Amino acid sequence: MSDPPSPSPHEWAALPFSELLRSAQRGWQVREQAQAQQQAQVHDHSRPQEHSQFAWQSPEDQAQWQQTYPLRRRISIANGQINELNANTLDVDSLYASQPPPLPLSFPLSPNTFAFTSTPTPISNKIEPKPPPTPSHKAPSKAPHKATLSSTKATDPETKRKILLEKNRIAAVKSRRKKKLIEKNLNNNFNELLRQNKALEAKIKYYDKLINYLIKFLSNHKKENPNPNECNLDNQQVLDLLLEFNTIKASLDDNAISHLQR
Repeated sequence: MSDPPSPSPHEWAALPFSELLRSAQRGWQVREQAQAQQQAQVHDHSRPQEHSQFAWQSPEDQAQWQQTYPLRRRISIANGQINELNANTLDVDSLYASQPPPLPLSFPLSPNTFAFTSTPTPISNKIEPKPPPTPSHKAPSKAPHKATLSSTKATDPETKRKILLEKNRIAAVKSRRKKKLIEKNLNNNFNELLRQNKALEAKIKYYDKLINYLIKFLSNHKKENPNPNECNLDNQQVLDLLLEFNTIKASLDDNAISHLQR
């Protein structure tokens, strides 16, 4: 059956509104029919071919295959099934609306993605940073802590005993160091005084012998020269005097001589 020829633009303008509406409805029906046939053909091509009866392992496999790939009924214009499709259009639309929306496409995350997609938050919702506490605020918080420590030390006998033992140990170490220092200083002073005492003893011995010799020398000289205003010492007497000094010096030990030379 061939379609009637489409009217010319002048004939379209002469047609009443009801006829134009019916023509538009027929055009929509033909368009929907063509789309339905195209979808049926695509479904038939995507549906796998059914195996023969002897290829199934069991009737349960055949029932599962038919449930997975149900047969689609063809729609033809000759038997008037296009009206049934138009009647079920509302059900198809409602079914499409009831389906959940498709998931968004997954894109690789990058730092720039958030820079463009993030919405700026209002200034009123931003949390303002708290100012750092001043030292005056910290002082009250430390006072209770110190109080608890002092109370713990005061009430805990084991802690008190350990503290006292530590203090005693430190005091003993300091006392030993001080004692060693004092002993060292006393030993140095003793050695110095002993050296000075030996030097003085050597000098006393030397001067004692020298004085005794001078006294003897003067008494002999006075006997030989009764006049005190005259002093007649010859070279021999001076030489004897020097020899006597050397003899007195030689009678002393080496330590005494070294002390006398200082």
